[in-house]
Amino acid sequence: MTRVGDLVNYAKENELPAIAITDHDTFAGVERAQKIGAELGVRVIPGVEISAFDYKRRNKAHVLCYLPQNPERLAPLMNEMLSERERSGLIAIEELCKRYPLSKEDFLSYS
Repeated sequence: MTRVGDLVNYAKENELPAIAITDHDTFAGVERAQKIGAELGVRVIPGVEISAFDYKRRNKAHVLCYLPQNPERLAPLMNEMLSERERSGLIAIEELCKRYPLSKEDFLSYS
């Protein structure tokens, strides 16, 4: 069972009629969650948490989008964000490898 499946099962066990699934910068878990939800009688509301930056406050921010009418229009933005997150993660891993006796593969196996 995936984490998404665990969430839908949790909703069912706790008699929740609906839940929203919002991954960071991707709809990857929504389709599977909706399939499991249909089997269990739990409505799964599709959504996404889009990474953003509040330049006025100079802080990271997250914009929640529920029930998008055209999710494919968000794909270019989400792909860019996922690529940037992966690039940043690899830089962080390189820095950790300089400080700890672990390989890049060691870190990636736990991420």
